[in-house]
Amino acid sequence: MERVNVTLRSELGALLSTAIADPRLAPITSITRVDCNSDLSSARVYVSVLGEEEASEQSLEALRSAAGLLRHRLKERVQLRRLPRLVFLSDRTLAAAADMLAIMDRVSAADSELRDRPTGQ
Repeated sequence: MERVNVTLRSELGALLSTAIADPRLAPITSITRVDCNSDLSSARVYVSVLGEEEASEQSLEALRSAAGLLRHRLKERVQLRRLPRLVFLSDRTLAAAADMLAIMDRVSAADSELRDRPTGQ
C-alpha cells in the first residue's frame, strides 16, 4: 500500500502544476502525504500551502472542485485496478512546526535577556 501512496503523491504533485488552472490554487501548494484505505475506495490527500490560512482554504476548495479531473488524469498515468476517490485535507504540520519555532525563538530571546541582566537588580 505504501508504494501506491507514494506513487499517487508523486503523480498528484506533478499534476498540480499542469492540470489545474484555477486561480484559487496558491502558487506554492504541495502534496505532503497520501493515505489510501485498504480497498482503494478513497485516498486522503494531505496538502500544504505556503501562505495565510485564507490561501490554504482557497487552494483546498480549488483542489476539491478539480478532484474529478485529477482522478481522470491519474487514470491515464497510473495503472491500478481501482483508482480511489480523492479527499483533500489540509496538512498543518509545517505551519505547526513554524509556530513552534517562533515560540522557541521568543523563549530563547527572553532567556538571553534574563541572563544578560546584571545580578542584584
